[in-house]
Amino acid sequence: MGISLIDHNNLSAGSSSFTVNVPQYHGLQLSAAEQDNGDWTLFVENSGNGQETVILTKVLPEGLTLHLSDSYMQLAPFETREVRLSGIAGVEGSYSVSFSAQSQLQPEVQVNLTFELSVGGEVNSSWIPALLLGLAGGGVVAWAVARRQLL
Repeated sequence: MGISLIDHNNLSAGSSSFTVNVPQYHGLQLSAAEQDNGDWTLFVENSGNGQETVILTKVLPEGLTLHLSDSYMQLAPFETREVRLSGIAGVEGSYSVSFSAQSQLQPEVQVNLTFELSVGGEVNSSWIPALLLGLAGGGVVAWAVARRQLL
């Protein structure tokens, strides 16, 4: 950036320039949330002030499998990306699962997250009312059609 110096007679008295160096800092955050339907989502956030390439890895106990919707991503400064966990399968029980998000440019910038994930045990019965309403509606329609044919 340049600066011109002017004296009281409005004549040039010199000039100068200076440079402002804003260093890039790297930062990552990793969190998880269980959705109402029992699915899990990870949130990977670039809390640094520059573009970041992030590698997401998982450590699972024996007998548990799951898939990440994304494991390699580029994030703009302060951008957060949702990563869905899918295909969760294993013997019924509770598992301790671990995830790591690591900067590809600065491998020492890494954040870890461990939480308990349950498989089975709870039956998701949110579909039962819809099924009952569907059956009742189908029954009413069948009754109306049968009655119409009898008349």
